[in-house]
Amino acid sequence: MTSSLDIPLRKCSLPLKRVRLDENETLAMLILDLAFPYFRGQTAVHRNLEQIYTLFFGTTSLDFLHRDCPRRRFSGGTQSSQPLPRGRYYAVCDISSGKPDDHGLLRFELSAYSNHCLSGPVQILDRDREDEQQMIEHLGIPPAVSSQAFTIIVFRKACAPGLHDILFNLKDIDSDIDFDDYGGAFGIYRLESNTSSFLRTDISSGIHAFSFNLYYEIETIAFDRVVDLRYPNVQAAFADLFFPSITRCSNVGPLQAFAQILPTLVSTDHGGNETTDAIGNFLRAYGVDALIYPSARFNGGVRFDGDSIADFGGWNLVDYRHTEPITNYQIPPFPLFEASCPLQILLSGTDNDEGPLSWKIKGLREHAMSKFEKDARSYFKVQE
Repeated sequence: MTSSLDIPLRKCSLPLKRVRLDENETLAMLILDLAFPYFRGQTAVHRNLEQIYTLFFGTTSLDFLHRDCPRRRFSGGTQSSQPLPRGRYYAVCDISSGKPDDHGLLRFELSAYSNHCLSGPVQILDRDREDEQQMIEHLGIPPAVSSQAFTIIVFRKACAPGLHDILFNLKDIDSDIDFDDYGGAFGIYRLESNTSSFLRTDISSGIHAFSFNLYYEIETIAFDRVVDLRYPNVQAAFADLFFPSITRCSNVGPLQAFAQILPTLVSTDHGGNETTDAIGNFLRAYGVDALIYPSARFNGGVRFDGDSIADFGGWNLVDYRHTEPITNYQIPPFPLFEASCPLQILLSGTDNDEGPLSWKIKGLREHAMSKFEKDARSYFKVQE
């Protein structure tokens, strides 16, 4: 295996944000599985959910979950006997404002794993954002152990069992337990009624909501060999390596070619597609430490000041370090996929002596927000 790769690699030290989870903490995982049943997939959560849904919903069918380990975008796990853990995924924080800020990316990523039919609509508020902390206080939710926490609000029909009811009816859960101290991860509190704006007020009396705290962490990590797709030269080389038929068309420049492959990279399906699998396998095989790639749930973009990044938003990182080597991988080119939602790539300026191109994706965040609104109204059967 050669150590070279026809894509520029960068050294970088980045503030990264991820959910703080201990998969050995049974209670924490149970709560997470109830609110986000797609997050870990059926292999990991089958035992918990089968007990819960048999007890409360009279079903043992868990076909709504993946039967095997769920696909993870760019994980390179399709040719590995050791799938990449979820703890290897981060939201990259922008520090242009003076403090690390993911601009809400991580909660958009997390909310994609909810299922409104099972959990009820889920709303995520960040306690570290002043306006959202005020909303949390207005709802009467008690303080969290740390400001680095999401407050997850799960809305339920009044007649349906919620998180609170399910947890306190399970035989192995002590009803006097302090959830916020148990494992240092979660707190659960009952809210009186729906206060969100996504539903009509005339039915709010028939709605209940429960909340819990999900803590996250922000840490600065250094990498030596990173494929950073925020940079135009990396975008051009990436497109040329994996999709040469596009870049070698006489009327398509390298950055325009990258814009054409973005719908494939940001497919809204859980975990991406066969092409993102193959790219992850390839990068791991060539010893790349990490890949920085645009989110499939958020309007990613980057703005340059000369050759330096001035600000950005909507970028994730997957950490490949210290993972099992991959020796069996597919050689590019890889197939393209159609956009799975209305998508625009907004290019600003030209790549000339004035500096690299700035650009932004439009449509992903709008798609996620529209889906939430639609799912919430469907769950409560609210007419437009």
